Amino acid sequence: MGIQICIRKVLGASFQTIFQLLTINFLKLVVVSLVMAIPIGWLMVQNWLQDYEYRIEMHWSVSAAAGAIVVVSVLTVSFESIKAAVINLANGLRTE
Repeated sequence: MGIQICIRKVLGASFQTIFQLLTINFLKLVVVSLVMAIPIGWLMVQNWLQDYEYRIEMHWSVSAAAGAIVVVSVLTVSFESIKAAVINLANGLRTE
């Protein structure tokens, strides 16, 4: 995807446009998957734990830990998007 970013920069794309191109679609998928996965996972674990004689309650920190992992992945993608948006055009085109 590096050559596509360089071509967009040559044609006048701004930093914000390139950052949005690389980040927004990923962020949408992550948010939708998190919204779907937390309630489904919560219900599945609650049903699974009901089968045991000694029952425990699932603590909210498990979902918070999953959310923290998602935040780290979003930050990583954002950092890589920033690196791609500020790359030197000559170096970007030369390596492709």
